[in-house]
Amino acid sequence: RTGDVRKFKVWNTDADEKHVKIAHQTQPQNPLVVYLRGSATWDGALSTTKHFTELPVAELSRWHKNAPKICMPTMTAPVEGDALWRLETKFDEGDRWVYPRFELPKDAHLAGSSGLIVWARCIGKARPGLFLFERGGSGYIVQPAFPSDGEWHVVKLPFHKFQHVGATAADPNGRLDLDQVDFISLGLNSDVAEAVLEIRKIVVYNQ
Repeated sequence: RTGDVRKFKVWNTDADEKHVKIAHQTQPQNPLVVYLRGSATWDGALSTTKHFTELPVAELSRWHKNAPKICMPTMTAPVEGDALWRLETKFDEGDRWVYPRFELPKDAHLAGSSGLIVWARCIGKARPGLFLFERGGSGYIVQPAFPSDGEWHVVKLPFHKFQHVGATAADPNGRLDLDQVDFISLGLNSDVAEAVLEIRKIVVYNQ
């Protein structure tokens, strides 16, 4: 309101989700609370882990196309500039999705690990997501994995936050079995005809 001077202070943060909680100082008994979601720094995210293994995302031979006929994806690795891997997509009309599958190295050891840390960005109006696929075809996803604002984001994705996707195969035991995961899939569902996804780094981490 006109003439209403507001004062705020940061009083709590969540290290994993990087939420900043702000309380209105002038009414402590009934505070105004706003959540600002941002991204961690890469070094800051790694500092919260006990151990991590970097995935070789620049090895293009590990990436396998996974998209409908209306999608014309182009994958490039390594990429000049900031990214190690780049996905450029062009879509016709229809269900606009693309989720290329990355074959995990044998030393990735998802079983017994806590999750993934991803440093990536999405350019275009889309919803980036990260899938884990069991050998039987069951898929588990976090979406959106990070904002599609064209900026680089570092996000920590704990395995317990991945949810089964009904469009994939039914999971007989109803849970994510990390020892059955040989592929991860970083891609997007797009609202527009063209979108770009880039990766700097992905690591498997133990908390």
